[in-house]
Amino acid sequence: MQVRLVDDPNLYLNDWMRLYQILVGRHHLRGIKAFSKNAFAGQFEVPGLVAFRATRNGKTIGMHLWYLESGIAYTHLGASDQEGYSLGAAYALYWSVIQVFKQDHARELQLIDLGAGAGAEENGRDGLSTFKRGWATGEKVKYFCGSILDQKSYESLTATNRIWTDYFPLYRAGELS
Repeated sequence: MQVRLVDDPNLYLNDWMRLYQILVGRHHLRGIKAFSKNAFAGQFEVPGLVAFRATRNGKTIGMHLWYLESGIAYTHLGASDQEGYSLGAAYALYWSVIQVFKQDHARELQLIDLGAGAGAEENGRDGLSTFKRGWATGEKVKYFCGSILDQKSYESLTATNRIWTDYFPLYRAGELS
């Protein structure tokens, strides 16, 4: 397996979509989490996107997307096909990403943010949290904006939601179940 930093991520959008569709099926993602090709095409245009590609015999078997912003490398998404899962492409991708960021971006990077596991549970015992903890040298709590900045739009998004919950934002209630 070879892992390389991708010079032009747009050249691999179709490969990424193939891999991401496998992830969607594997984790039964739906709604906002099952990004469309148009959504990813837009994301691939965001300044600071960095993509890494794992290949075997010239075929893409895994990819990992990151964003560089204000001295921090933020993990975004990673996906593999069955061959990538079998060969541990996620491990090779993380190792390569860390090496490239340490070597090529050492001066400007203050932090490599591996993100969190799935969901809002604090126990962090899910597979993704355990995997990421294996690469980390520390942990930090993140806080997300919990305010409604556009009341009218928020009300239109939540108008059809008939369940009572303290989940915020309400229009995304149940997304992790």
